[in-house]
Amino acid sequence: MFADLPNSAEIREVGPRDGLQNETTIPVDERIALIDALSATGLTAIEAASFVHPKAIPPMAGSAEVMNGICRVPGVRYRALVPNERGALDALACDADELEVVMSISETHNRKNINMTPDESVKQIIELTALAHQEETPVEAILSTAFGCAYEGDISPARVAYYARRVLDEGSVDALSFGDTSGMATPRVVVELLDALEVEGIDISRIGLHFHNTRNTGLANIMVAMQRGVSRFDAAIGGLGGCPYSPGATGNVATEDVVHMVEDLGVTTGIDLEHLIECGQLAEQLVGRQLPAQVLLHVREMAFVAGELFVGRLQGRLGEAVGRRGLPLHHHRDAVHGLLGLLNPGHRLLQHGLDGVLNLRRARLRRRFPGLLA
Repeated sequence: MFADLPNSAEIREVGPRDGLQNETTIPVDERIALIDALSATGLTAIEAASFVHPKAIPPMAGSAEVMNGICRVPGVRYRALVPNERGALDALACDADELEVVMSISETHNRKNINMTPDESVKQIIELTALAHQEETPVEAILSTAFGCAYEGDISPARVAYYARRVLDEGSVDALSFGDTSGMATPRVVVELLDALEVEGIDISRIGLHFHNTRNTGLANIMVAMQRGVSRFDAAIGGLGGCPYSPGATGNVATEDVVHMVEDLGVTTGIDLEHLIECGQLAEQLVGRQLPAQVLLHVREMAFVAGELFVGRLQGRLGEAVGRRGLPLHHHRDAVHGLLGLLNPGHRLLQHGLDGVLNLRRARLRRRFPGLLA
């Protein structure tokens, strides 16, 4: 049915950087614990840190401690975003496996984000790439607002392709990623950009895509991109994320949802979805709220159903106990009515059953990540 899809896809985790940068500050040890947990899922690339000034993005303070504190797993590349030379030097000193340099196609967004014009950004990318290549560290150029901008509206695919060609030719970057910073991409816009990149002679193997899910088109965008041969996609655990400099942008497409869909299509990711779900639950614990990943929502719904079954069995056993004691029928009726009365205000007993199921999951998380969850 989908013979034109790639055999495999690399799903790159960006939650610890692009996801957490939009949250209240998470302690360094908890950021490390999340990265270590993600490292055990089969992911091959994790965006672990951003070496920006802590005054600019406070949640990314302590990135050096994060990079130096993680337990590196062979076969996993730990990537770092760098906005300037100072950041690049710091990331290289922490043995980042890959550097990400970023520019926005939208001049308004680029000035708000890094206080440069796009042309000035190209010049900086040339310098940062040369610096990284001296240490034999690969560099990927991220072209943000590639599908639209909250300030400028639609972005011309030809303009995106023009800057992509420049950073490849002049900057000698090793790979390209195109960011849907404002969540404005649709399958049509994705196809138009891929067409423009093809006109510029940019090979599909050098292209990665980064979608936010602001308008719930993230999975559809990935689907049409895979049909065109793209096999590298960014995603964030639980659907974490957003952009501090793009009003209205919501979280990234959720890693759990992407892996679930891609694997169902017969495209291999090498990622253990069950372990990934546990990482999503850990992320929810760290940020203190439910995250929008639909796979996580399904897990919560199944726990609720289990809670309902728990109460149903309890109710049945109560009836059996009343019957065994030989009590009159009205005693059985009164006992059942009493139980149903307990369910009324806030469904407390039902919630107890649900809590029991969730507590079992939390106990499992505690065994996997000792000392992190109180």
